[in-house]
Amino acid sequence: MVLGDIAYRHGLPEDYVAAKPTLARMAEHFPVCLTLGNHDVRENFLAAFSDRSSSEETPAKSIIIVEHTPVRFLILDSSYRVDVVPGMLGFQQRAWLDAFLTESDDTPTIICFHHALDDNDASLVDVDRLFRVILPHKQVKAIIHGHWHDLRRYQIDGIHVLQLPSAGLPLVPDVPIGWLNATFTGSGADFAMRSIEPHREKVLDSFSLEWR
Repeated sequence: MVLGDIAYRHGLPEDYVAAKPTLARMAEHFPVCLTLGNHDVRENFLAAFSDRSSSEETPAKSIIIVEHTPVRFLILDSSYRVDVVPGMLGFQQRAWLDAFLTESDDTPTIICFHHALDDNDASLVDVDRLFRVILPHKQVKAIIHGHWHDLRRYQIDGIHVLQLPSAGLPLVPDVPIGWLNATFTGSGADFAMRSIEPHREKVLDSFSLEWR
């Protein structure tokens, strides 16, 4: 999963053309799922990575459901407007999420999107409304997001929150960049952060989460 900011600044078509060869090499070995960050332009993103006809109306939000036994991933779209740093899931997407969780089974469910959940003005603005939706649905076990380019993990009311590191651009000097390798089970998940920087150890951090 690449949780947003595939483009560097303003989601130009040539940004996605440049990213496609790397993503294609990844896709030769495992499925690749993408969502939008605050630097991505939805129309250009969909033109590059979706098989939707250009004559179709561009959706307000992009949602991906991944059934990956023994867990389920719901990859949501927290992008508000390009180059506007804060994010928002919005009423329609939260209503869809509530309805989907109400109708779904008890498969452990991981919710993923780009923006962070802290109280920074540049993070997700509807965090409280999101948690009013998901807390009653006990199958929701974790939220995985990006945005702040640094590995972090904590809990909110028993739901794990995992912030992904950047795979390409450090925001702060000396913060490692890399990716997470993960193994999911019905009771939790094991993670290992793998560095892509040659001067660092290959595996920088390993940890496990247990579902509520």
